[in-house]
Amino acid sequence: MNFQTNKITVGRQIGLIAGLRWRLALNSVRTTQAKFELAAKILLGLLSSVVVLGGGFGLGAAAYFAVAKRPELLVVLFLIVFVIWQFMSLLVGAFSVEFDFRNLLRFPLRFPAFYIISLAYGLFDFPAVMALIWLVCIGAGITLATPALLPWTLLILAAFAATNLLMNRLIFSWLERLLAQRGTREKFFMIFIATMLSIQFVGIAVERWGKQTLPYLQTLKPLLQALPPSLAGLGLEAVARTTALWSGKTAAATSFICLTAYAAVFGLLLRRRLLSQYRGEELGESETPQAVDKASSSSASVFSTAFFTSFLPGPVAAMVEKELRYMVRNGPLLMTLVIPPVMVLFFTMTWANPRHTPGFLQRSPDMMFPSSVGYALLVLAPFALNSFAYDGRGIQLLLAAPVRFREVLLGKNLALGGTILAEGLAIWGLVALLREPPSIATVAATLCMLLFAIFLNLTAGNVLSLRAPRGFDFGSFRQKQSPITVLAVLGIQLFLVIISVGVFIAARWLESMWIAAGIFLVLAVATLPVYSAVLDYCSGLALRRRETLTAELCK
Repeated sequence: MNFQTNKITVGRQIGLIAGLRWRLALNSVRTTQAKFELAAKILLGLLSSVVVLGGGFGLGAAAYFAVAKRPELLVVLFLIVFVIWQFMSLLVGAFSVEFDFRNLLRFPLRFPAFYIISLAYGLFDFPAVMALIWLVCIGAGITLATPALLPWTLLILAAFAATNLLMNRLIFSWLERLLAQRGTREKFFMIFIATMLSIQFVGIAVERWGKQTLPYLQTLKPLLQALPPSLAGLGLEAVARTTALWSGKTAAATSFICLTAYAAVFGLLLRRRLLSQYRGEELGESETPQAVDKASSSSASVFSTAFFTSFLPGPVAAMVEKELRYMVRNGPLLMTLVIPPVMVLFFTMTWANPRHTPGFLQRSPDMMFPSSVGYALLVLAPFALNSFAYDGRGIQLLLAAPVRFREVLLGKNLALGGTILAEGLAIWGLVALLREPPSIATVAATLCMLLFAIFLNLTAGNVLSLRAPRGFDFGSFRQKQSPITVLAVLGIQLFLVIISVGVFIAARWLESMWIAAGIFLVLAVATLPVYSAVLDYCSGLALRRRETLTAELCK
């Protein structure tokens, strides 16, 4: 069969793909849940636009001030945009679900069309859109300050944007290639988290050894000036400093040429990478089979069903054991559990510095424990709102098993709730060791607050896990959160923060933490019957939505 693809222009092919994606988007909002998710996406977009426009206004005002007073600050503005575009895009793209460009290869596309579509997807990522808006605001600020800079501003901003786009797509494409295997992805994630945590301690190191390292950092200055943000900032700085515009045209032209060269090199490297995909490169996960010592693997078991069945019903005990086994074998999740204690260590080391200005927690060390537990809750509680993410096709066994779905949810809730409580106790040990043991009243108030927060998150999470399920893609090590779930996370955590802060402030004003403990205990007890009723409701809801659950989690 001859499709006569040679007679279809590249522009026509791109238009057909765009039309197909638009039709798929329209068809995806036919169900009631999809319409709710669309409304949630629109609301999230409006909330995000506040951040984008607010940041853009700030950068535009800073650019206006920089051109008028201190042109050397332009480099800092371009550095902010560069970091947001590159690192935020990688963070969002590496740990969330994106469109797989290899799916386009099922269509008889020409390579130029495939290349352009790849760039278009990168251009419409949220971090890229935000960075582009910020660049427009920076350009507007520069032009308002000195209208004569408009030609050079347009040229350098266009070259800088093209460099960022091509560099981002190149890094992301190679990252996808390097992380083709799940084991490599898990190691990368753990290294990434460890690096982010290590960065927190850079400030402490600079305060202690900054003067000794300053001469070595000065040697890196020529290298830093050759990077795209420095080239863009220095080029515009050169023309902004001159009273006669054309006296700085050499530096601006050099910056533009260097940025264009960067874009050309990144574009050629990206073409080579995409050409490999276009020719049928397969990123498989197959590994060499290895013999497994059954005796050693069975003896390495950390959890025993017999232990849990001694105080829990059999189905609930089995679910608790399964959840804990999943947790132990999930390296990234274990790294998430490490984050709150490490942050406690960081804040303790920061406040130990005598040159550090005393803050609220230094003046009120007894609040260190509840503040740290609240931070841990913000990190771990969202896992309750999508409790079937790691089950995947196993949801079929849970639905077919001769047990009430209430027991399935109860086992999951006990495992997560117990983990959060254990995290709270670990934080208490760190605070007592590194600072000073909190008072008994503060410990009681914090634990009661934690119980109330756990019951509230689990109550809402059980419903959302069935209403808006999203599976975890182990093949690409990514998870796509439902917009409804994202809004629920924001709403629940905001509600808990307002209630908790208000209660603790009132308790400190009345000089009795036992009042806070009593209030949180009443709230926790009041939430318990609601939680039990929701468990019964979810038993029927799971059966009514079993087809939706299976279809969504078995993708």
